[in-house]
This record gives sequence, structure tokens and C-alpha cells, in this order.
Amino acid sequence: MHYERETLQRTSSLLCEEAKIWSRLQHPNILSFLGIALNLGLSPAIVTPLCTAGPVAMYIRQGQLGTKERFKMTVGVAKGLSYLHSENIVHGNL
Repeated sequence: MHYERETLQRTSSLLCEEAKIWSRLQHPNILSFLGIALNLGLSPAIVTPLCTAGPVAMYIRQGQLGTKERFKMTVGVAKGLSYLHSENIVHGNL
């Protein structure tokens, strides 16, 4: 039980650090940070606006977009990533 509490505290601490960084980001291709949910389950979660189409990669794989739209979306992702790099931030799961 002690291990689980310690792990949860460490996870919460790391999440709070990530939230501090994310909360200062301002870019049209970066999801806005809305807050942290602390009591929704076993671990805290970062809250962002709802993306009804799901993650970008999944949305593109569904095949609903034409070549021009896929290209435009890919450019948007690249612009967002470039912005993160300009802020000395590395995206962890692309």
C-alpha cells in the first residue's frame, strides 16, 4: 500500500510539473490546458478540450480525408511541434 501511495504521489508531482509547462503554451495547433482532475479515478489527469474525432493519427487513418486535407493537417501538426521545440519542449509520444 505504501508503494502505491508513493507512486501516486510521484505521478501527481510529475503531472503538476507538466501542467505548469502546458498552461503557458499558446499556439493554434496545441490543445489548450484547462486544468487537472484529481478525483476521477486512480490517478490524476490533465483536462483539455474534447476532440470528438479522437487523436490526429487515428482521424487520418480512418480515411475520411482527401490528400489535400491530410497534407494540411500534417502541416498543422508540424507547426505545433515546431512551436514546442521553440519553447525547448520535446513531445513525448509522437
